[in-house]
Amino acid sequence: MVAEGEFDRETIVHRKGYESFIGMMRIGAVVCFIIAMFVIFAIAK
Repeated sequence: MVAEGEFDRETIVHRKGYESFIGMMRIGAVVCFIIAMFVIFAIAK
């Protein structure tokens, strides 16, 4: 089994990676929404 200190370190690393992933997904969702609105308005004209 993993030593207690090693487990804590791994948990911190994984949490930082997860937070980075979630942040990128939030930004990506906003960018996709803006692009979709631009395309809809371009087609409507």
